[in-house]
Amino acid sequence: MVGLAGAPTGDALRVGRGLDPGRGSAVIAQIVVRAAAAATSLSPVRGAVRAHLLAAGAPAEVVADLELAVSELATNVIRHSSTDDIVVGLEQVGSSWVLDVHGAASLDAIAPQIPRVGSVDGRGLVVAAAVTDHLELIDVGGERIVRCWRAG
Repeated sequence: MVGLAGAPTGDALRVGRGLDPGRGSAVIAQIVVRAAAAATSLSPVRGAVRAHLLAAGAPAEVVADLELAVSELATNVIRHSSTDDIVVGLEQVGSSWVLDVHGAASLDAIAPQIPRVGSVDGRGLVVAAAVTDHLELIDVGGERIVRCWRAG
C-alpha cells in the first residue's frame, strides 16, 4: 500500500489502490483505506478520505459531506459487525464520487429512519443518506457493502 500525500499514515492505516469496483475505465481516481475496526481508526480514515478528495479538487461541500458519511458508516461497521478491519473505497466516476464502506454484513436493508427520542443510536444511515445523493446496499463476492453516490 502506498501512502497518500497529506493523509495520516502509520501501522493502523493503509491507503492505496486495489478494490475493483467493476466500473472499468470510468474510474478517474480511486483509493482504498484499510484500518483496524476500532474507534481510534475513525479520525485517520476520515483524514485519508478528506486528503484524497482535496487532492482531486473536490468542492469543499463534497469533501465535508463525504467525510461525514464515511465517519457515520465506518462507525456502524465498528459497532454492529464482527470484522477486524474497516475497508473504505472512494473513487471518482465522471463528475460523481462513490464511497464504499465494507463490512456491512449485519445490515439486511437500508431503511434510514429518524431514531426515537432519547436514543443514542440509529442516526448513521439517516445522516449518510442526508449528505449523499444515493445510498444502497450491494453484495460483491459474498460481501455486503454500503455504497453512497455524491455528485460533485
